[in-house]
Amino acid sequence: HEGAAMGGLNSKTLHSANDFELVIVSAKELEHLLKTRFGAQGNGVNEMLDSIGGAEALPLPLVKRMRHLIWVRNQLVHEHGVNSIPGDRARFIADYEQSVRELTEILEWREGKKATGGCAVS
Repeated sequence: HEGAAMGGLNSKTLHSANDFELVIVSAKELEHLLKTRFGAQGNGVNEMLDSIGGAEALPLPLVKRMRHLIWVRNQLVHEHGVNSIPGDRARFIADYEQSVRELTEILEWREGKKATGGCAVS
């Protein structure tokens, strides 16, 4: 569904009709978000997730969803004969958008907690 906004933080990217472009741009957006907002290090989403503590730092379903997105990306980019998103393209897009939404909510919660000084015990 070409022309639909991807839903990233201030993202101007679009859902491409081309599966290769879709998976690569989605991975790059996740990498950028993890690196710039979560302080992640490494090459690629999997290394970045590991660098920030994976499921110790983020909800396990979110980590699993992002790792699956990267598995899909890797299948498409590296496996000979795979020329479209394996499985459900709409599900890939929905999982990407859900991941960005959850990462954004975590950031907003953390920033709100810092702004209020964290938990107050009276």
